[in-house]
Amino acid sequence: SRELRGFAGFLFKKIGPFDDPIIVTESEGGWEMTRTERWSKRGQSGFTNMEMLLATSGSAALAGLIMMSSGDQVGAAEDVACATELEVLHTALDAYMLTEGEMDYPAPSGVDGLESLRDENLLRKESQYWRYDGVDASNKVVLSPTNPEADCI
Repeated sequence: SRELRGFAGFLFKKIGPFDDPIIVTESEGGWEMTRTERWSKRGQSGFTNMEMLLATSGSAALAGLIMMSSGDQVGAAEDVACATELEVLHTALDAYMLTEGEMDYPAPSGVDGLESLRDENLLRKESQYWRYDGVDASNKVVLSPTNPEADCI
């Protein structure tokens, strides 16, 4: 066997007919690891395919549960936003009627029928869920949903 010098000689030692390097560790007999010890440790680093498959499928199942539960919350939030916007529109229409000297609701104008309320700075943006259609014969405000299929109050 050749004599290795320096730092490389300290870490690696070439032995056997295959001349393959092994990492030299401290053992009871000195600084050496036998070929049998090295072979017994092969294949024990990293994860097996089965472990990776189980970890991936577990993560996918948890992600699915989170997505299903958050979908219900999004739907509930949409319902609350729709109901809140309806109340805001009724309040803005009443404020328009009270601030105008005629005590009358505005005529529908604009995309959502509420352009006159925005002109008076009673609303900031277009309605997302409702369209103002004016008043009916009994002078009640008529607001119709922009998306009739939605489950909006």
